[in-house]
Amino acid sequence: MSVTVAAQQTDLLSNWDFNSSLNGWSTYSQSSLTWSSTSNPPPGAYGGAAVLSGSNLNGNFYGYIYQNFSLSTQVYVNMSIRLYITVGKPRGHFQGVDVSLSVRSSLSSSPIFICTTTNINTADQWLTPTLSCTPSQPFALQPGSYVFVANITIKTKPRGAAVPVTVYIDRVRLFTSLATFSRVIAYVSNSGSSTLYVRLILSSTSSVSSLTSTSVNIDSASQAITISSGSIQTGATSWVSIASGSSIPIQLSLTMPPSGSAELDLLLEACTQQNELGACVYYPVVVKITS
Repeated sequence: MSVTVAAQQTDLLSNWDFNSSLNGWSTYSQSSLTWSSTSNPPPGAYGGAAVLSGSNLNGNFYGYIYQNFSLSTQVYVNMSIRLYITVGKPRGHFQGVDVSLSVRSSLSSSPIFICTTTNINTADQWLTPTLSCTPSQPFALQPGSYVFVANITIKTKPRGAAVPVTVYIDRVRLFTSLATFSRVIAYVSNSGSSTLYVRLILSSTSSVSSLTSTSVNIDSASQAITISSGSIQTGATSWVSIASGSSIPIQLSLTMPPSGSAELDLLLEACTQQNELGACVYYPVVVKITS
């Protein structure tokens, strides 16, 4: 039997594309700036944009947009934002845009996780992505409640002629840096007249180097096959029984980097008595994994 599964990254923000409105996001801006939304941003936008604009700017002004979220399990995260900037005349008085993305326990608390890009000053083109945080080691967020903040600072000459600047944000993302998969991938049935005893064995021919963590189990076996950081930790499940006419599930849970692949070469061992007593047969189960 061969099974192919796909692990996926998870978006942690419920409304990250803005579409035609601010879509539930909260905003703040200094008095010289205003937040709005548009369903008709410059060409190339995802579908809509949050808009931070000022028409008469001398100096540095900031605004931010934020959204609350919560986690029930630990996850590893990355963040990204995509901007479009338009600048009026006098163009030379514009000094750039600074961007920071952060995760905080509350809006007023210090960042738990932050990344910044400064002096973005190329106007009239998409910067895709303007900011993308990919730490050398994935950053772990523990279960709890958080706020995600995207802060935009528009910089112009403090004593120069006033200049209009508009920043379009067409998507802000907070997403898991590792792809995940967790579900039942197959069932094992006993169509015979007596109880069978079964377990799963992981072959050394398996390709597991890209798997960050993996658990393969059959039904409620007390020991699962486990893989950690690309190394096999436990190569077989414990034994479980299947009553005549019954079925039990094979469960796979894993994390891996995006654009990775792996293969689990498994053997399902089925015996008439536990611990390889009695007659035994072996069935190959190949699980191909992509992300």
